[in-house]
Amino acid sequence: MSEVPARTASGEQAGSGLQSLVKTLQVLFFLLRITIIIIFVWLLFSGVFFVDEQEEAMLFHFGKLTSRVIDPAQGPTSLLTSGRWYWAWPYPIDTVKRIPARKSITVSTEGHFWPPINRNATDAATASIKTETLEPGQGGYLLTYDANIIHAEWSVTFRPKDAKSYYLDFFQDPAVSEKKRDIGMQRGIEAVIRDLLENAVLAETSQWDAEDVIRGSRTVRDAKDEEVVETLQSNVTNRLIRLVDELHIGIEVQQVNLVDRQPPLATAAAFQQVSGAAQTRDELVRGAEAYAAQEESRAVGEARRIEEEAIAYRTRIVESLEADRKYFEAMLVEFRKNPDTMLTSLYSEALRDILAQVQKKYILHTSANGEQELRLQIGPEKPRAANTASTGSDQ
Repeated sequence: MSEVPARTASGEQAGSGLQSLVKTLQVLFFLLRITIIIIFVWLLFSGVFFVDEQEEAMLFHFGKLTSRVIDPAQGPTSLLTSGRWYWAWPYPIDTVKRIPARKSITVSTEGHFWPPINRNATDAATASIKTETLEPGQGGYLLTYDANIIHAEWSVTFRPKDAKSYYLDFFQDPAVSEKKRDIGMQRGIEAVIRDLLENAVLAETSQWDAEDVIRGSRTVRDAKDEEVVETLQSNVTNRLIRLVDELHIGIEVQQVNLVDRQPPLATAAAFQQVSGAAQTRDELVRGAEAYAAQEESRAVGEARRIEEEAIAYRTRIVESLEADRKYFEAMLVEFRKNPDTMLTSLYSEALRDILAQVQKKYILHTSANGEQELRLQIGPEKPRAANTASTGSDQ
């Protein structure tokens, strides 16, 4: 009777242990399902990415560039445009490469054509003073067409134009790791663009005289034998654009700037004198041109005034002659009607007009036989005050 209760107790313990194991497995399976769901949701949303306004992106599936239909009107494209959301499988299935498509990058010649800094200076103020002599191997310079030396500083601003060509043909370097590649590629791009800029500057400056380089412009004759003004900056820009297009590296040259230029330091004073004389000449030429324009304007106004006065005088004379003609024609008609009366009237009018123009008038009358003459004075008498004063003084 005592063995039965012992077996029952051991069986109950085994049943409770199995139940605990089952419950534990149920909890583990539940947690496993939750983990799977979380992993699935993470995988689903971790592939969502956004392309910024200043970027373009390309999607690589197992290292191969893929195409997607972004706009049904344009068809599939390998470039993911900016301002949109996209989805991709997590790495290493898919890889997203972002390209700064609209970000401008500026590169300068970094003193390659500039005289060296005085490295023996002890303070910063003196260090900024350049040496007066050109140090071989240290000082940079440019050779001009007339075999002179010129120092200049240039810069170029560019941005990626064709993201696919820019990344695949010019940007990619599979021999280095992913992290190092971004740094190395950026340095490589700037170095290539800087070399292209320097080549363009060297080639263009070698075709210009030193004075034209300092001035930055020159006058040449084109194919039609007409004078055309060229600028050094525009010519270097065109030459650099041709070099970039020949390489097909997918960038766009936005602007090339001639930051600064100067003659060799030993001849800087002479060049400044020449430059000052040229400025004085230009000022005198501009003053002479302004004076010529002013005098020309005054002469044109004077000529117009004289011409208007001549036209008015001609009109007045023509009108006067026309009036005289009409008057004489009317008088001719009256004369033909009554010649004697008309002659008498004309004689009286002429005599009246003549006598009206003189102050003293004398009428001399002689008889027919010539023996008697009568002289009458018609006009004002002489003032008596003067005569009286003179008579008193004589007494």
